[in-house]
Amino acid sequence: MKNRLIPVVFMTVLVFASMISGCKNKNDGDKDPADMSEPVETVEVTESYRDDFAGAWTDQTTGAMLDIWKSEDGIFHALACVKTDETKVSYWSFTAPAQEGKLEYTDCERIDAVYGSNGQISEETVYERGRGRVEFEGDNLVWYDATDNAGEGLVFAYEGGY
Repeated sequence: MKNRLIPVVFMTVLVFASMISGCKNKNDGDKDPADMSEPVETVEVTESYRDDFAGAWTDQTTGAMLDIWKSEDGIFHALACVKTDETKVSYWSFTAPAQEGKLEYTDCERIDAVYGSNGQISEETVYERGRGRVEFEGDNLVWYDATDNAGEGLVFAYEGGY
């Protein structure tokens, strides 16, 4: 009997509290919120995912950068930049639609750039059609590169938007 009484007491307190506060549904005009005689509309709940990838992101430990922007067609474009030594920087570029809170790509191109002491820059395309994904981990982005594990251990914090 005690377990059945709890929901009744809870509902009574809620109805009483809404009557005291004058709480009204913005679509109901002056209807009394305690009037439960009308049918209740059911709403389908769908899972929600973040898709606010656009912006400048930086790994606080290594200084690696990830720039992401969204084109008019809804596709995200990304450029990752990791300094591997004093003269070499690796760049990864890829595109992907946002799906279930992730950017999964299959078109990644990696280019290594070597900066010479004379100001010359030599570039080498390491691969094309690499694959992987970028996804949220809390408020940060993590990068899982399936081709050469480039994103391992990198956690990108948001630096600013476009």
